[in-house]
Amino acid sequence: MDKLPKFNIDFKLLESSQYMASVVISPLKQGFGTTIGNALRRVLLGSIPGAAVFAIKIDGVDHEFMAPEGVLEDVTNIVLNIKKLVISIDEKVVDVQSLEEKSISEWPTMKIKKNKAGVVYAGDIDCPPGMKVINKDLKICELSKDVEFGMELYATLDRGYRSFSENRERLDTLKIISIDSLFSPIVKVEWKVVEEKTTKQGTTDKLHLTLVTNGSVKAADALSLAAHTLISLLEPISSFNPEISKRKLIGEAEVANKKVAMATPIDELELTMRSFNCLKQNGINTITELAEMTRAEAEQIKNLGKKSLNEIIAKLAEKGLKFKGS
Repeated sequence: MDKLPKFNIDFKLLESSQYMASVVISPLKQGFGTTIGNALRRVLLGSIPGAAVFAIKIDGVDHEFMAPEGVLEDVTNIVLNIKKLVISIDEKVVDVQSLEEKSISEWPTMKIKKNKAGVVYAGDIDCPPGMKVINKDLKICELSKDVEFGMELYATLDRGYRSFSENRERLDTLKIISIDSLFSPIVKVEWKVVEEKTTKQGTTDKLHLTLVTNGSVKAADALSLAAHTLISLLEPISSFNPEISKRKLIGEAEVANKKVAMATPIDELELTMRSFNCLKQNGINTITELAEMTRAEAEQIKNLGKKSLNEIIAKLAEKGLKFKGS
């Protein structure tokens, strides 16, 4: 078989926003809905990069067990609030890869400076170029009186989850407090497969997939990135055998057309009378019977000359067919 199946799939984006996307993918071969849905869900939840705070520094606080003066919350509760902070980092502006090689003192930081009693919100964070706070209404802490309160937040890009102990390894000072980081921007992924009857015997899958993000990444962009991730993961495997990589793709419609052609009487080949009569006299009535022959077997057909054989080969090619093994 020198051709591979090509799937004619329809992709519909039913709903799309910064936070949510709902899509339908069909028609899929039976069983492929589950395969694709599960693969996309796993990649979306575990492999989409996102930004998160990995450490904080509070003025006058040396470690997480101290209580900042004039603040109602202790450091533990402040950290719990910081973990809910949603931010984005523009890689075109912030070169995260080069930062990973630098001392923590050289990192750009997000800063909070307050000196009046009241609630400190995420919207009070002053961000350096390339960094942005998404959920600005998040409460960070509350000052019980007029007091100088200062905090620096250190953030980076990564995938999945990183514990405070892992984050601590990048710190070179005790006055910076490491925290747990959840980098994944995907909040939830749901999918289901609906079977659809196409013929009396045939059934296809229709995949419904919905994903929700935290707003730092557009939902449809995350889905596209997940698909590209799967492709890049499978590409080395697909190119393992160069001969298979050279094979052409053939669509399902083309396969169906071939099946129709195979069952067609040889009359449809519009052969010359000599070639047609020769085949009929030898009991060959359909294109299937011809295509299932090898060239060597065709050459043994009684009274079939070389000219007639070449004509038959040309007519089969017009139908996208050829002798077996050719």
